[in-house]
Amino acid sequence: MTENVTNQLLLEHLKSIQGKLRDHDGRFSRIENELLAVKNHMAALVQSDLNRDVVWLH
Repeated sequence: MTENVTNQLLLEHLKSIQGKLRDHDGRFSRIENELLAVKNHMAALVQSDLNRDVVWLH
């Protein structure tokens, strides 16, 4: 009986951990997407700055 209760508690904890990992995975995906957008924006700003400098040199 005690073994069954212990196994059931372990299963519940594992399911809880699994759910939290899924939540974290979704959050990390959103963070990665936001970081990519920031990188793209920074690249566009640098490119714009370079283009402006080229115009001033000519």
